[in-house]
Amino acid sequence: MMKMKYWKDKEFQIRYKSLMWAKYIIDAKYQAVWRQKMRQKMRPVMRQIMPEKMQVKYVGDPKYRMAHQQKMRARYPGDANFRATHQQKMLSIKRVKRADRQLQQRTDPVVAFTQHIQEGPIYTCVSCHRHLYRQTVVKLNLSRCKPESRQLLSAMLATFNSKKHDQLYICRTCQTYVRRNQVPNQAAINGLKLDDTPKQLHLTELQSALIAQRVPFMKVLALPRGRQRAIRGAVVNVLSNISSTTTVLPLTPAQAGIIPIKLKRRLHTKATWCIRLFVRMPFLALSDGWCRTTSCTVDWTSMRTGTGHAWRKTPRHGTA
Repeated sequence: MMKMKYWKDKEFQIRYKSLMWAKYIIDAKYQAVWRQKMRQKMRPVMRQIMPEKMQVKYVGDPKYRMAHQQKMRARYPGDANFRATHQQKMLSIKRVKRADRQLQQRTDPVVAFTQHIQEGPIYTCVSCHRHLYRQTVVKLNLSRCKPESRQLLSAMLATFNSKKHDQLYICRTCQTYVRRNQVPNQAAINGLKLDDTPKQLHLTELQSALIAQRVPFMKVLALPRGRQRAIRGAVVNVLSNISSTTTVLPLTPAQAGIIPIKLKRRLHTKATWCIRLFVRMPFLALSDGWCRTTSCTVDWTSMRTGTGHAWRKTPRHGTA
């Protein structure tokens, strides 16, 4: 009778709801019994609906995601059962991902390899400073690291040049050592940090070739798939004696056979123009419109052989 009256009489339905709500707020025993009853009733339904609903909320709501992460981090150290369950869950997820990768590599290895190298080695490890591919590095999150490991990572970041909002990465090899609170073998702070190249050593290709102690000869070709560079045949290293080059260079003006020319705006003026040009003597001799009447009294053969003081002041040979 009460159920029939509840569903047919709207006024009775409203009064009954208000009375039950007031009793739920006041009576703690009734509140506990009601909650237990509703949990048992809705548990099968909620198990089907809630996981997908909470996943959508977790992805779409940043505040809820942050609160959930903080709640799980606070619960992880103190609850041993939750920690064991979470670790087992993570291991199962890793196994599934590994199996999927292996299956993809078996079915179509060319596509898998292309996906791995499509970005190139553009990810730099904060520990060893190597440029690696994406699958060999992981994102660095200091909040998830142990307090002992944070000190080690802070020392690594001090030697790593990065901007404030850059995403940092660490390779899997260095991550294994950091988790054990050990300095990685290839870390820059392990005495392997390289100083910046000075400006004096920023050489051109010609300068590098002049001082190279070995000149390599190799046959480089492009592979048919991927167009990567490959070496075919043997690589021959030819030793080069650079002692003669290092003793000769740089040439002095007397050794190079260069004379200064002072340009005048008018021939009858004594002052010369502010620009000074250094020209080789054979160029002046072969030029048609320049210095046809200039007489040269300097022995250029002796200057090229280097007799006399190398940086002596060159006398005035004429005007142009």
